[in-house]
Amino acid sequence: MMKAMLAILVLFAPFMGRIKGGPITEDQAKAVASHFVNAIYGSSPAASGAHASREDIGTWAQYKIEFPTLKGLDIQVDAADGYVCSVYDYRVSDKRRKGLGRNQHYRLSSAATASKYIDGLAKKIGLPRGWSRTNSDYYRDHTPGRGDSDQCGRAFAGYCPKPEGYPFLNYGPKMMIEVDPLDGRLLNYFFVNHTQIGTVDIRVTPAQAIATAKRAVVLPNEHRRHVVTGKPKLGWAVPNAGFGSPLPDGTAKPPFKAFLGYEIRFNDYITGGRKLSESWVWVDAKTGKVLGGDGTK
Repeated sequence: MMKAMLAILVLFAPFMGRIKGGPITEDQAKAVASHFVNAIYGSSPAASGAHASREDIGTWAQYKIEFPTLKGLDIQVDAADGYVCSVYDYRVSDKRRKGLGRNQHYRLSSAATASKYIDGLAKKIGLPRGWSRTNSDYYRDHTPGRGDSDQCGRAFAGYCPKPEGYPFLNYGPKMMIEVDPLDGRLLNYFFVNHTQIGTVDIRVTPAQAIATAKRAVVLPNEHRRHVVTGKPKLGWAVPNAGFGSPLPDGTAKPPFKAFLGYEIRFNDYITGGRKLSESWVWVDAKTGKVLGGDGTK
C-alpha cells in the first residue's frame, strides 16, 4: 500500500494536485482531490475513504470525487490529464441562499483585499508558471444590480497564460476562483488546460487580415452592413467552422491546437441603420486563411 501511494505522489507535477501521464485511475483521482482539499482547507481527508464515479461529458471524461466527511463539496478531476478541473461547495452556497451569518464583518472588505486574497489561494492551489490575473470582480451583499436572487456579494478572479506575449482568443487555458467576500470561503473553482499552441510566424499584415475578414463575414443572401471596429488583435485561436473556415473544426475534442491569428471585430447593421449584432473573424497570421470566428445576436 505504501509503495502504491508513493508511486502516485511522485507523479505530481508542479501544478499542485496534478498527476502527469494520464489517463488516470480512480485511486489516483482520489489522491489528487485529497491533495487539493489539503491545499485549500489545511486538512487532507483520507483518499481511501472517498467515492469516485466516472462521468463522460461530451468528449471530456471526469471523475466526481466525494468525501464522506465533506458532504456538499463537489470535486471533479480530469480523467485524461489528472488535475482538479472543477470544485463547487454547496455548503457555502446553501448558507448564502438561506442568508445565514450575513451580518458579520467582511473579511474581504475591498476589491484590492479580495484580489490579494484570491491570488494567495491561486498560489496555494498551484497557479502554473507564467500565468497572471486577467480579470476580477468584487461587490458586497445587496449591491444594486448585482448578484443572484440571494443578493449575496462576490469576490472573483480569473487567470490565463499569454504564450509568447499573445492572449488566447478562444478555448484557452484558464483558472477561475470565486469566494464569498464575507468570510473568504471557496465557493467555486474551475481549471482547464487542454490547449497547445503553434509557432509564431507572422507573414500577414493587419490590412490583409482585415480584407480577408471583410470577405468572410458576409454570409450568402444576407442584407447586413458590417463595419470594422477597433484594430486587429493578435492572439491564439483554435479553428472552428465559423465564416467558411477551410480548416477542420479543432474544438470538437481535446487537446486543442491553437494558431496565432488576427481577430477582426465587426458591428453588424441591418437596413435602416439599426445595430443588430457583433461578429468577429479570426485570420491566420501565417497563412492568411480564415480560422473561424463567432458573434452575438
